[in-house]
Amino acid sequence: MRYLYVVLAIYAVISLASCGGGVESERLRHENDSLRAVNSRIEEEVNAYFDAVAVISAGMEKVKSIGGYISSRIEEETDSLNRLKMIEEDMRLVETILDKNRQDIESLKKRLANSGLKIQNLEKTIDAMTSEVNSLSYSIDSLNTVIVRKDSMIAMQKSSIETLQEDMTALRSEKQAVDEALARRTDEFYTAWYVFGTSKELKDQGIIARSGAFSQKKVLEGDFNRDYFVKVDRREISHIPLYAKKAKVLTLHPADSYILEKQGGQYTLRIIDADAFWSVSRYLVVMIN
Repeated sequence: MRYLYVVLAIYAVISLASCGGGVESERLRHENDSLRAVNSRIEEEVNAYFDAVAVISAGMEKVKSIGGYISSRIEEETDSLNRLKMIEEDMRLVETILDKNRQDIESLKKRLANSGLKIQNLEKTIDAMTSEVNSLSYSIDSLNTVIVRKDSMIAMQKSSIETLQEDMTALRSEKQAVDEALARRTDEFYTAWYVFGTSKELKDQGIIARSGAFSQKKVLEGDFNRDYFVKVDRREISHIPLYAKKAKVLTLHPADSYILEKQGGQYTLRIIDADAFWSVSRYLVVMIN
């Protein structure tokens, strides 16, 4: 631009010195005005080019800053899907800025080519920015590759965790079913039944029967009424009040596993050894009178 001003000044001096006429002076003034207008237009255009360069450079600095931040976050030990989603959003912003920088550089190249101006420093700057954008694009692509790999790893970990959770749920359900079955079997194992009543009451319920006047009583044979019995947990019962002055145990139980105690004129059956008492039969039948 300085070169252009010098040329204009020399041109004006020579013209004024060689032409003394008014018409020629007027023509020279018109030419000077035209040259100044051209110079002003060129200066504005060059300034616009460098303004565009400044905008592109600012965009690339922003890309570098965000890229460095993303790179540091990717290297963190603690991975989470939410954190990667935030990084991916930053990556989309970086890619948007890079795309705009490419478009701005291409636009600047075309404008400079169409202007016919040869500004070596600007051309070198544009070439350098093109190389830098390409380099940044490569770096961003590399970061994208790392993010995709991390995303895949987290997805696999999440899938593994979900599978483990499903397995744990299944195991808990299975354990619960086993516990419930065990509890039922335990309850069944420790369940016992007892009944006491007069001879007539027991006969009426089919619990005892006589085959003859002097024969032994048959106990719990045939179809007897099970609902007439009291259901108990043999771990918890140790005394059975009989509310009678006479009592006789009809079912088979080890003699040393129980005693019939009389208190206040009425009998109570006291179980001394529960395991032994119920070992032969889980049904207890006592005839009272």
